[in-house]
Amino acid sequence: MTGAIIGITVAYVALAVLLLNLNFHSRWPAWIKGAAVAVVTVFYFVTYWALQGLLGWPTGDGTPREFIVLSAHVEEPDDKLGVKGGVYLWILAREDSRVGDTPRAYRLPYSKELHAQASRAAKQINRGIAQIGKMETAAPSASGVLAPWIEDRPQNLIIYDLPAPELPDK
Repeated sequence: MTGAIIGITVAYVALAVLLLNLNFHSRWPAWIKGAAVAVVTVFYFVTYWALQGLLGWPTGDGTPREFIVLSAHVEEPDDKLGVKGGVYLWILAREDSRVGDTPRAYRLPYSKELHAQASRAAKQINRGIAQIGKMETAAPSASGVLAPWIEDRPQNLIIYDLPAPELPDK
């Protein structure tokens, strides 16, 4: 979100400075004034792009390795309407057994397997059973010696019930 705020601020400051210069009847050549108009136009698009980070839309960035699923929603693909479909998860990141403070919405590409997992997770959450998600890197193929070190292997999402906490003996 900080990047979006900086983007908006820079865009509007640049817009204000350029418009002030043009409004004071500068003696600059026409090509400089034309370039200034082009730069202002570009900053309109920068502002639009920067605002997308503030709107609360789900991110397409990769999910954390481990997280708690707060909610799930599935949008099935529809070729007639041109809808690609997707699986939407609202999650809390979990790192080193610590849970993050702020939930974040994620959009994952639609697959039948992910659809089934997300639907099951939503039902379990509605029953009051907390859900954990994990991104697991797929097993490397046997082809090539460097296969285990390639980072771009496909990843599998697994969603399961949160295990009961282990309480210490009294």
